[in-house]
Amino acid sequence: MAHGGQLTLRDDPALAARIVASIPASEQAFVTLLGLLRIGVSDDIRTACVTLGARSRLMVNPDFVARMCPTDEALATLVMHELYHVLLGHTRLFARARPLDNVAFDAVINAHLAQRFPAPPRLALFTNTYAPDVLPGALMRPPEGWPHAPNWILPGVLGSLHRRLYTPEGGTWLEVYDALRATLPQIRISLEDLLGSHGLEEDGAPSDAACDDPELRKVIADIVARWPAAQELGGRDAGSAAQDLGIDVSAPPPPLTQAVRAAVLRVAGVLRSQSGGTAAEGQGPAIAPYRDRPAPRETGLELLGETPLFFPSAAQRVRQSFREKVHLYLDVSGSMARQLPMVAGAVLSVRHLLAPQIHAFSTEIADVDAEQLRQGHVESTGGTSIACVTEHMVAHGVQRAVVVTDGAVGDVPEPDAERLLRRKLRMHAVLTRPGHAAFVDQLAGRATLCEPRRHR
Repeated sequence: MAHGGQLTLRDDPALAARIVASIPASEQAFVTLLGLLRIGVSDDIRTACVTLGARSRLMVNPDFVARMCPTDEALATLVMHELYHVLLGHTRLFARARPLDNVAFDAVINAHLAQRFPAPPRLALFTNTYAPDVLPGALMRPPEGWPHAPNWILPGVLGSLHRRLYTPEGGTWLEVYDALRATLPQIRISLEDLLGSHGLEEDGAPSDAACDDPELRKVIADIVARWPAAQELGGRDAGSAAQDLGIDVSAPPPPLTQAVRAAVLRVAGVLRSQSGGTAAEGQGPAIAPYRDRPAPRETGLELLGETPLFFPSAAQRVRQSFREKVHLYLDVSGSMARQLPMVAGAVLSVRHLLAPQIHAFSTEIADVDAEQLRQGHVESTGGTSIACVTEHMVAHGVQRAVVVTDGAVGDVPEPDAERLLRRKLRMHAVLTRPGHAAFVDQLAGRATLCEPRRHR
């Protein structure tokens, strides 16, 4: 094949047969998606890639396949790695992903694949490509001896994160990104370190561009929605089929309740004064044990020999009927699972200040009323995306919102951010650990970090 040439797999029937045969029949999501993509071979790319656009394709380098994927298991790992980028939504997060983003994506994808297929032939592509003690590649492969006797050798924060990626606790791409950014001066980040050709462009569109093929985009969304997760792992991803969590709502610790209540009151326009009282927003009728204004009825009673116990008065008080009730968005993704029972209890403590429906979100919005939440009936796909929240805000004209989340929700889509900023959205986030606040800044909101631990 001449350098720079691009051929269809009809020109390489043996490789075509290997790719089709390599995907396990049980992985129907991958089989279906593979059938939607035109498959081609090219020596313009170093390993493999998925291009999304008017002509969506899976491209592979036959020389790399011959050298690094001698078995069907290794080839399946390469192809599924690329398809995972599509299924997990990484191709939709940014118009153009940066090298550090791609390192974080690959670290999470490889951990997913390793935990799903832990047999050595499946892991061979990762272990043969990356050294166990050289960063950042060491984050993109399991440690030596994994899974039965892992040798955890990476130090510090990256070592702790590596351990989480390859245990059921899991980790998110955002956590990998933040950890690598903190050590960036000591680590060389290059696309040459990665499987896949993350910088390939087709007709001027980057391979990381959002999918422009509406039919393919619809089928991908349907695959993701129906795809049952074999193992729930932490991570900012597209999740699986929505299911009722059935949580056991518990009494929240006071600091968490106070943080949620303060956020709702602030967004609603009810502020605390410096003396600790509630700032008044209006006058209302009241009674007092003394006379502070003319009271004809009580004066008449006194003339008749009666002694009134109370006199009409007026008091400054907070108006509880706002122009718009506060909309509360509650993160019910997999990363919130441990703290969700207490967080739900805190939300219920302010239900009288909220819009009738509480907006539970993962990668979708699933509204619940207070009684449903009290009974623990909330639906979640397991993944997380702030995009479904901002889309809901835009579509429903929301002007006052509180978001309760751990912050691992990705970036706000730029069109949504622009519309909500023009609308002057009042938004306050109550963040649990790890407390990523990037999306709050994008919406010009405020944030309170609160770790919901019980007092012993």
